[in-house]
Amino acid sequence: MVSVNFTGNRLVITSPGSFYGGVTSENIAKHDPRHRNKALAKMFMVYNLVDRAGMGVVRMSINSLRYGRAFPAFEERDKNVEVAMQGEYLRPGIFVLVTDEGASYGITELLILNSVYETGAVPVQSLTKQLAKVVNDPWAEVGQAVNKLTSIELCGTRAGIFIRVKPEWAKLFNATKIFRVTTTSQQHVKLYQYLLRHGNASNADIKVHLGFKHTSQTSSFLKSASYAKRTGRGPSSIWALRDRD
Repeated sequence: MVSVNFTGNRLVITSPGSFYGGVTSENIAKHDPRHRNKALAKMFMVYNLVDRAGMGVVRMSINSLRYGRAFPAFEERDKNVEVAMQGEYLRPGIFVLVTDEGASYGITELLILNSVYETGAVPVQSLTKQLAKVVNDPWAEVGQAVNKLTSIELCGTRAGIFIRVKPEWAKLFNATKIFRVTTTSQQHVKLYQYLLRHGNASNADIKVHLGFKHTSQTSSFLKSASYAKRTGRGPSSIWALRDRD
């Protein structure tokens, strides 16, 4: 029997059996749907009891994020599959944004909004790791989402690339500490995106791309970027992202 356990702040649904057909707790949101009983699945489709196979996990995730709740967590335990969800939670700022503009928001936009709520900023790398379980190209999804959301922006520091709440939106996001940026913020963003796109680049390539006038400026900037690593020395040195190992 399927059981539902609600404790007030946590909802756990337990279904007997294990994952099937290559589906796991890590890939369940992206894997093609697998049916143990194909005739039963077809009947559900014919009689409009379901409108599209394989959308349940995505819908659960979107509807959780719309209210400021975390992703549902799937786990196989004792020959059962469990899905755990936050049972009671509401972030007013997220709810207001989604109610006003959220018809076109997908998982990526909603995850970004939830991640910067109260924190003010979040490293892009942590977002892409979460999104990798749900979408096939997390970096492309983040880029599209940043262009769509008017309340957030990409910024960079010596430590890496972040998504932050724009100062004028801080109150709605309950962000009491503004993530500060410097005049080199967009150069860090450009460098990160360039290395992400090409894999690696020379000092000369980066100098042209970032618009530095002198080689010494390029070298100083690159040495300060802890998210980048160098191989080789002098003019033959090559730069790449550390987190792409």
